[in-house]
Amino acid sequence: MTRTKKGKCLNCSQEIDIRAIRCRSCAHKGFTHSEATKLKISQDRIRAIKISNSLKGKPSGMLGKKGIFKHTKETKKRQSEFMKEWYRNNPHPKGFLGKQRTKEYLETRSRLFSGERNPNWQGGKNFEPYTKEFNNKFKRAIRKRDNHICLKCGKHQEKEKRVLTIHHINYDKKLSIPQNCCAVCNKCNGEVNFNRKHWIKFFQSLLADKYGYKYEETKIVLEVKNESQYPAN
Repeated sequence: MTRTKKGKCLNCSQEIDIRAIRCRSCAHKGFTHSEATKLKISQDRIRAIKISNSLKGKPSGMLGKKGIFKHTKETKKRQSEFMKEWYRNNPHPKGFLGKQRTKEYLETRSRLFSGERNPNWQGGKNFEPYTKEFNNKFKRAIRKRDNHICLKCGKHQEKEKRVLTIHHINYDKKLSIPQNCCAVCNKCNGEVNFNRKHWIKFFQSLLADKYGYKYEETKIVLEVKNESQYPAN
């Protein structure tokens, strides 16, 4: 291995690569472009702005899913066949495609991330029992009120192929009232367990707009009425 020859900076005499004239710090002190270079930079910028303006409103060739240009069925089929062939001959970058984790691995992972060691640990709230008000009649009423649609992603219960889950908006299992419950799909029910403050405000604002419920600083404001709080099944 050959060592790079060293020279000295013209300004501070610091040891530098022999191919350079000044060190980096000295090279940028008081440095100014020549008039020819300034003109060239200006022309390049003007040219770039013109190109950008000419392309505004026109679809990019990379737009496939939601753009104007869409792949044909034949193109999609060719892409699918190509990727299948590629993955058959090359290892998947994630390493676990088509593989099954061992029982020992799953048990170890469960042990390491269970209880207080889990970053989403909430003090054992999941083990708290539901109240008697949280029964099948109440759940059916909430699903009917929300038209059997997940309030987070908009998926209908028919596409879910299972009944929607009833989610407690403020994560308090003991507060099973219409103002604190909504219907969500199984996937969204898992997602809303993270960033809880955001999802509390999200669902409360939705229910306030849809049903006129009132909330103050994420706390429920109840209005006493003679009729039932939630629609009959």
